[in-house]
Amino acid sequence: MKSRYLPSILSLACALQIGLPCAVLAGHATDSLTLEFIELQFHYKEELPAPFKSTEHKWLSGGALTYRHIGINQPYLQLRGELAGGPAHFDGTTQTGIPVMDTTEELLGRAEGLFGYTWQPSSERRFALTPYAGLGYRYWRRALGDGNVETYTWGYGSVGLRMDWWRGRWGLVPEIAGRFPFGGNLNVDLPGFDPLDLKLGSRPGFIGQLAAVYRLAPRWVARLTGSFEESRIGQSPVGVLTSGGVPIFAVYEPSSRTEIIMAGIGITYLF
Repeated sequence: MKSRYLPSILSLACALQIGLPCAVLAGHATDSLTLEFIELQFHYKEELPAPFKSTEHKWLSGGALTYRHIGINQPYLQLRGELAGGPAHFDGTTQTGIPVMDTTEELLGRAEGLFGYTWQPSSERRFALTPYAGLGYRYWRRALGDGNVETYTWGYGSVGLRMDWWRGRWGLVPEIAGRFPFGGNLNVDLPGFDPLDLKLGSRPGFIGQLAAVYRLAPRWVARLTGSFEESRIGQSPVGVLTSGGVPIFAVYEPSSRTEIIMAGIGITYLF
C-alpha cells in the first residue's frame, strides 16, 4: 500500500509548493525559465564641481529572460539577460557652464551568470539560503540630441546571498549582492571628430532585490519583482579628441553614479 500511493502523494505535495519544496520531495533540482516585463527608473549623475552638471532620469521599458537551476543541497545556476531602452531627460551644462536641457535615447543591456550552492538550515524551517558568485557584462548606449553617441561597456564580478522562503503556494525571495566592475570602456562618437576610447575607473556597487511568487499550476509560477541597484564609474584618464588625426582638445570622463529602481512582472515555467 505504501509503495503504491507514495508517488502520488509526493506529486500532490509538489503541486502545492513553490519550487524548492518540490525539489526536496522529489529528490532533484528544479529548472525554470522566467520571462519578465520590466520598468527601470533610471537616475544618472556625473560628479562635477558647480556650476557644471550632467544628469539624466526617466522610466525605461524592457524585458528580461532568466534560466535558473535550484534545489536543496544542490548546485545553483542562474543565467540572465536584460534589455531596456527609451528616451530620457537630460539636464546639464556645456563645457563653459551654460545650462542645457535635452532628450537622450538610452539603451541598457546586461548579461549575467551566477553560480552557488543551496542549502536548508533545518528541514523544519521553510526557507533555504544560496550564497553565490558570478560574472556579468553591462552595455549602455546614450545618444544625445547633438549627434554625440557615448557607449559604455564594462564587466563585473558579483558576490551575493539569496534566500527562498515559502508557505503553501506563496513564496518570497530577498537577495543582495555586491558588484565589482572591471575593464570599463567609453567609446565617444562625436560628429566632426574621430572616435575616441577612454578607459573607465572601477568603483564597487550593489543591488538589493525582493521577489514575490505565487504557484498558479504545477509548472507555472507568477512573479513580481522590485530592486534597487547602484553602480559607479571612476574617472577616466585624459584623452585627446582628434579630427582627421589632428589633435583638437583634451577630454575625460568624470566619475559618476547611476541608480536604477526596477519593477518587473513575469511568468515562470518549471521543467
